Amino acid sequence: MANKTTQLEQDQQLCKKTTDGNSTGKVLVVSSVVGFCLLGDSSLYALLPTFREDLGLTLAQVGFLLSMNRFVRLLTNFWAAQLYSRLGFRTLFFGVVFLAAACTATFGLTHSFTLLLAARAGWGFCWSVLRLGGYLTVLSAGGTGKSGRLMGILLSVFRMGSFCGVFFGGILADRLGFHATYYIFAALTLLGLLALPAMRGFNPAKSGTGHRPKWKEIIHKQTLLLNFASLVNALIVLGFIIATTGHLLKVRFGDEITVGNRVIGVATMTGFVLGGRWFFSAVLSPFAGGVIDRFGALRVALLMIGFCSGGMALLAVDADLLITLLGFLVVFVSGTTVTVALPVVIGQTVQPEQRAGALAVYSTWSDLGSALGPQGYFLLGFMGIGSTYLLVAVLSAVSGLLLLNYARRNTKTGT
Repeated sequence: MANKTTQLEQDQQLCKKTTDGNSTGKVLVVSSVVGFCLLGDSSLYALLPTFREDLGLTLAQVGFLLSMNRFVRLLTNFWAAQLYSRLGFRTLFFGVVFLAAACTATFGLTHSFTLLLAARAGWGFCWSVLRLGGYLTVLSAGGTGKSGRLMGILLSVFRMGSFCGVFFGGILADRLGFHATYYIFAALTLLGLLALPAMRGFNPAKSGTGHRPKWKEIIHKQTLLLNFASLVNALIVLGFIIATTGHLLKVRFGDEITVGNRVIGVATMTGFVLGGRWFFSAVLSPFAGGVIDRFGALRVALLMIGFCSGGMALLAVDADLLITLLGFLVVFVSGTTVTVALPVVIGQTVQPEQRAGALAVYSTWSDLGSALGPQGYFLLGFMGIGSTYLLVAVLSAVSGLLLLNYARRNTKTGT
């Protein structure tokens, strides 16, 4: 009897390992495709501010281009859930890879502000589809105690694409030129299609997308403060700080920055800094997911929002390069952790059949924040860098206090 019990336990462990491997494999495939698609989009946040004069763009036009895709997603997030339900996962997910490549190539083909704006709008739709596809894959593959880890893996691979975009984008643009960089990134985006055979028969969108979110759910009291925290975190980490990093470095340190005995161009340094943001996101997301599964997503999010506020306050100080880089590091690490934690909290708060709709609403709040972030250029014009960054630090602290109040009233979520 003991031998039979031991054999049963071994079979259960083997089944668990096989299931975990399949779940992780699907998440890796989906996130890798998205990583290739992100090359062009992520590089724009480093290159547009530094090449705007060559492209004949004003500072305001740069801010509008960087936020256009986010404003579009306020509508397309809802469409994405319905399109997955109607078209199926593979058709829609891999179809937008072609559109993503075309949007990236546009920045190599033209200087026209109108066409560039259209390309950014097209990318907004692509990202609605790609991101929701990733979230649905995690929720479909994940089980109790695994959602944080799989969400961490998903975002890790997502952001490795972003890291490569900004890191190599700055180097390629300095050596080959702005337009050639986007021809290369458009071609690399199409490499995501190589994963198409691996996804045969896989359809995480077959359930949970029938619930169509209504506009009143945008302000639903159950998730309002969670979504507001998402807005503020995205405003800072995905919008404001990424869009203004190049401007901050150029104003404080000039067109060339001396590091030791070497002189580095500001475009390359901006690429290094923003590449560091995506690199830390890629490296830390799986670790953050494990911490979230162990200590609770809401607790971890609260702690990291506090660190994010401190990092923004540090960047408000007109300090040397080392202190400035430390401020970026604190904001990037804390913001990454919050980005992993909040979707997990949303998934734990609503019923399984409501998750796609709830995540569409969550994504809309996040996109609103990331769309508003680049508009910080307008504040920079009359408040200056220090005062603007300090104002954003205060906003982060306020969102943390509101989320703390939510946590005290909703301990039953188990987070």
